[in-house]
Amino acid sequence: LDAISETVMIFNLDDLVAAADGLDTADDSEFIMASITVGNGPYGLTLDAANNRLYVANTDDDTISVIDTLINQEITRVSLDDDDIASAFKRGCDQPFDLTVATYNNVPFVFAACFASHDVVVLNAQTLAVVEVFPNTEL
Repeated sequence: LDAISETVMIFNLDDLVAAADGLDTADDSEFIMASITVGNGPYGLTLDAANNRLYVANTDDDTISVIDTLINQEITRVSLDDDDIASAFKRGCDQPFDLTVATYNNVPFVFAACFASHDVVVLNAQTLAVVEVFPNTEL
Protein backbone atom coordinates (compact mmCIF):
# COMPACT_ATOMS: atom_id res chain seq x y z
CA LEU A 1 0.00 0.00 0.00
CA ASP A 2 1.39 3.36 -1.02
CA ALA A 3 -0.33 6.01 1.10
CA ILE A 4 0.95 8.86 -1.06
CA SER A 5 -0.48 7.63 -4.35
CA GLU A 6 -3.24 5.59 -2.64
CA THR A 7 -2.13 2.55 -4.62
CA VAL A 8 -2.01 -1.09 -3.65
CA MET A 9 0.46 -3.24 -5.57
CA ILE A 10 -0.28 -6.94 -6.02
CA PHE A 11 0.95 -9.60 -8.40
CA ASN A 12 -2.17 -11.29 -9.66
CA LEU A 13 -5.80 -10.25 -9.49
CA ASP A 14 -7.16 -13.62 -10.69
CA ASP A 15 -7.74 -14.80 -7.13
CA LEU A 16 -9.88 -11.85 -6.01
CA VAL A 17 -13.34 -12.98 -4.99
CA ALA A 18 -16.31 -10.80 -5.86
CA ALA A 19 -18.30 -9.69 -2.83
CA ALA A 20 -21.57 -9.36 -4.73
CA ASP A 21 -23.50 -10.59 -7.77
CA GLY A 22 -22.49 -14.23 -7.25
CA LEU A 23 -19.46 -13.89 -9.52
CA ASP A 24 -16.59 -16.33 -9.20
CA THR A 25 -13.92 -13.63 -9.42
CA ALA A 26 -13.87 -9.86 -9.29
CA ASP A 27 -13.74 -7.76 -12.44
CA ASP A 28 -10.18 -6.45 -12.54
CA SER A 29 -10.67 -4.06 -15.46
CA GLU A 30 -10.80 -1.02 -13.18
CA PHE A 31 -7.95 -2.15 -10.93
CA ILE A 32 -4.96 -2.52 -13.23
CA MET A 33 -2.85 0.64 -13.55
CA ALA A 34 0.13 -1.03 -15.18
CA SER A 35 1.54 -4.44 -15.90
CA ILE A 36 5.23 -4.47 -15.02
CA THR A 37 7.55 -7.20 -16.25
CA VAL A 38 9.99 -8.43 -13.60
CA GLY A 39 12.30 -11.43 -13.24
CA ASN A 40 11.35 -15.10 -13.19
CA GLY A 41 9.25 -16.40 -10.32
CA PRO A 42 8.22 -13.17 -8.59
CA TYR A 43 7.33 -14.09 -5.04
CA GLY A 44 7.80 -11.46 -2.33
CA LEU A 45 7.67 -7.71 -2.51
CA THR A 46 8.19 -4.70 -0.29
CA LEU A 47 7.38 -1.05 -0.80
CA ASP A 48 9.65 1.86 0.08
CA ALA A 49 7.03 4.60 -0.27
CA ALA A 50 9.39 7.33 0.95
CA ASN A 51 11.72 6.67 -1.98
CA ASN A 52 9.10 5.65 -4.57
CA ARG A 53 10.51 2.14 -4.95
CA LEU A 54 8.95 -1.29 -5.02
CA TYR A 55 11.27 -4.28 -4.67
CA VAL A 56 10.29 -7.72 -5.99
CA ALA A 57 12.06 -10.97 -5.06
CA ASN A 58 12.44 -13.09 -8.21
CA THR A 59 12.84 -16.59 -6.80
CA ASP A 60 13.67 -18.45 -10.01
CA ASP A 61 16.54 -16.24 -11.21
CA ASP A 62 17.98 -15.05 -7.87
CA THR A 63 17.38 -11.35 -8.51
CA ILE A 64 15.55 -8.38 -7.04
CA SER A 65 13.60 -6.18 -9.44
CA VAL A 66 13.64 -2.48 -8.55
CA ILE A 67 10.52 -0.65 -9.70
CA ASP A 68 10.07 3.12 -9.79
CA THR A 69 6.51 3.59 -8.52
CA LEU A 70 6.19 7.05 -10.07
CA ILE A 71 6.55 5.68 -13.61
CA ASN A 72 5.53 2.05 -12.91
CA GLN A 73 8.59 0.57 -14.60
CA GLU A 74 11.37 -1.77 -13.61
CA ILE A 75 14.48 0.41 -13.54
CA THR A 76 16.99 -2.32 -12.81
CA ARG A 77 17.35 -5.91 -11.72
CA VAL A 78 19.96 -6.71 -9.05
CA SER A 79 21.59 -10.15 -9.21
CA LEU A 80 22.15 -11.96 -5.92
CA ASP A 81 23.96 -14.86 -7.59
CA ASP A 82 27.27 -16.07 -6.15
CA ASP A 83 29.21 -14.99 -9.23
CA ASP A 84 27.71 -11.49 -9.34
CA ILE A 85 28.19 -10.17 -5.81
CA ALA A 86 31.43 -8.94 -4.26
CA SER A 87 34.09 -11.54 -3.54
CA ALA A 88 33.98 -10.57 0.14
CA PHE A 89 30.96 -12.87 0.53
CA LYS A 90 31.31 -16.63 0.63
CA ARG A 91 27.96 -17.17 -1.07
CA GLY A 92 25.08 -15.41 -2.68
CA CYS A 93 21.34 -15.79 -2.37
CA ASP A 94 19.55 -18.82 -3.76
CA GLN A 95 15.80 -18.27 -4.21
CA PRO A 96 15.01 -14.90 -2.58
CA PHE A 97 11.42 -15.09 -1.40
CA ASP A 98 10.70 -12.39 1.16
CA LEU A 99 11.80 -8.76 1.41
CA THR A 100 11.61 -5.84 3.79
CA VAL A 101 12.98 -2.30 3.83
CA ALA A 102 14.51 -0.59 6.86
CA THR A 103 16.40 2.67 7.29
CA TYR A 104 19.57 3.01 9.34
CA ASN A 105 21.41 6.37 9.64
CA ASN A 106 19.13 7.78 6.91
CA VAL A 107 20.15 5.04 4.45
CA PRO A 108 17.46 2.63 3.22
CA PHE A 109 18.38 -1.05 3.11
CA VAL A 110 16.54 -3.98 1.53
CA PHE A 111 16.73 -7.29 3.37
CA ALA A 112 16.12 -10.43 1.31
CA ALA A 113 15.46 -13.81 2.92
CA CYS A 114 16.84 -16.61 0.74
CA PHE A 115 14.95 -19.90 0.85
CA ALA A 116 17.37 -22.45 -0.62
CA SER A 117 20.63 -20.95 0.69
CA HIS A 118 19.25 -20.23 4.19
CA ASP A 119 20.73 -16.75 4.41
CA VAL A 120 19.77 -13.09 4.39
CA VAL A 121 21.21 -10.60 1.91
CA VAL A 122 21.39 -6.88 2.74
CA LEU A 123 21.21 -4.46 -0.19
CA ASN A 124 21.97 -0.74 0.09
CA ALA A 125 18.88 0.73 -1.59
CA GLN A 126 20.75 3.89 -2.67
CA THR A 127 23.69 2.17 -4.38
CA LEU A 128 21.91 -1.13 -5.11
CA ALA A 129 25.03 -2.95 -3.93
CA VAL A 130 25.00 -6.03 -1.71
CA VAL A 131 26.64 -4.92 1.55
CA GLU A 132 26.25 -8.06 3.66
CA VAL A 133 25.24 -11.70 3.62
CA PHE A 134 24.23 -13.43 6.89
CA PRO A 135 25.70 -15.87 7.68
CA ASN A 136 28.84 -15.20 5.65
CA THR A 137 30.09 -18.79 5.80
CA GLU A 138 30.19 -21.86 3.61
CA LEU A 139 27.44 -24.40 4.19
